[in-house]
Amino acid sequence: MSEVWFSHNYIRTVDGDIFKFSAEKLKSVDFSNNQLSSLPIELFANARNLEKISFANNTLNQIPEKLFVSQQRRLLTLDASGNLLRSVSDQLLKNLTNLISLDLSYNEVEGLKPETFSDLKTLQLLKLDHNRCVYYIRTKKKTCNNCRTL
Repeated sequence: MSEVWFSHNYIRTVDGDIFKFSAEKLKSVDFSNNQLSSLPIELFANARNLEKISFANNTLNQIPEKLFVSQQRRLLTLDASGNLLRSVSDQLLKNLTNLISLDLSYNEVEGLKPETFSDLKTLQLLKLDHNRCVYYIRTKKKTCNNCRTL
């Protein structure tokens, strides 16, 4: 099993060990269009080969900072659009060095720091539209060098 779709199922909670026996083979997981309001930090602990994750169109107000620790060099696409995210932690995306696409559109993000994206050296698509962004804190550090679309 390399791809799993849980989309459109009215799922409200997910057990942290749901992928306990098949984690190593997983490449893509889709939890979109459900009713998830939180995620267990250990959800992807053993899924080291995940390349694509979608939580689009749920009711998440935060994503655990260390949720993607095991996917540091594999994850290519992350879609968390259409949720209730108010902020994006600096640590959440840390070390996702191969991430190409990040969709945070249609959330309630109010402000971002450039450090949030500083490790995303291969990022090509960053979607932040339809948020409440009222500020972007600037630093001297260059971020998002390869972005083609913002």
